[in-house]
Amino acid sequence: MRNRYIIMLAVAIMFVAGSALADITWSQIDTAVTDGDTLTVNQTLYVTPTRFAIVNDMGQKIIVDGTAGTVTVTDSTNASYFASTLQELEDLRKTVRAETEKILEDALIKLPADQREQYRAMLREKMDTAEKELSAVSSPAWEAFSDTGKTGTMLGKKVRCFSATDGGGEYSAWCTTDVETGELDSFFSTVESSTFFQNMQGQQLSLTRIGFPLKYVLKKPGEQFESVVTGIDRNTIPESVFEVPAGYSKQQVPGLNGDN
Repeated sequence: MRNRYIIMLAVAIMFVAGSALADITWSQIDTAVTDGDTLTVNQTLYVTPTRFAIVNDMGQKIIVDGTAGTVTVTDSTNASYFASTLQELEDLRKTVRAETEKILEDALIKLPADQREQYRAMLREKMDTAEKELSAVSSPAWEAFSDTGKTGTMLGKKVRCFSATDGGGEYSAWCTTDVETGELDSFFSTVESSTFFQNMQGQQLSLTRIGFPLKYVLKKPGEQFESVVTGIDRNTIPESVFEVPAGYSKQQVPGLNGDN
């Protein structure tokens, strides 16, 4: 379920795309059901042209500063935080991938050559699939969504339902054009050099042609994910939202900040 929660965060990041060049805050309820287990997370997302933060009811906050290229995660349950750069996260991803591939090669070395190549291809495919899931790339690009013709009202705003299928999953997004969106998103332009965000650029650019998603649903065999926006606010976001609370202790994460 923790992996599914990571994907929740990735989907939340996708929702940042298309916001206008002014501050915007919205709350949402994310629910994931996997093999009969249900996880529900309430989140609030804060977005400015250069920064965003995600705060959930599990005591965690993720802060991304696009201009500085940094990511900070705080945890109120133990008054701690860790900070990293987007480049460090990308370097860590590459290191983990390289180390995993070495372990696989060591394990395959005793197999006959033909079987070794077969298993190598299969395992690398599984690794690629796992990486895509964690970066939300497994979701179809927004231009792949088609208008179902279904309409409705959410939060007093008119919505249209768009759907897509990909990798055995069924996706639907209820979007509105009543929430102001811009053709280019300033925040994403500040982090465009980061591989972590490059994977979302196609979704970000095409989302403005669909609208702001007030409801997003993914259904796959044995699992379901739903995210529903429950409120939107256009007031200026307090600076404290993007700061680490006083008294929090900094934690080291192996592989980051030079800690190996």
